[in-house]
Amino acid sequence: MAIDPVSKLLLTLDVGDRTLAMAQRVVHQGVQVLAPGCVPLFLTDGFKEYTTALLAHYGQWVQPVRRQATGSTPKLRWMPRP
Repeated sequence: MAIDPVSKLLLTLDVGDRTLAMAQRVVHQGVQVLAPGCVPLFLTDGFKEYTTALLAHYGQWVQPVRRQATGSTPKLRWMPRP
């Protein structure tokens, strides 16, 4: 479930097995009811699938900084927005 800590408004609720699909539904439904461009603070119980679900909605491709003068360019990485 997702709850607004100030108003105690229930934003979304998903009952059933805890899977990646469930985590994606919860995050997606939460995004649907938030103001456009709003990136809220997320606190979870540590269920690892939330990382994938959150990055799917709040991530971006980032070009890592090159650490050496020679060699191949680092590959793009999917990272959270700043």
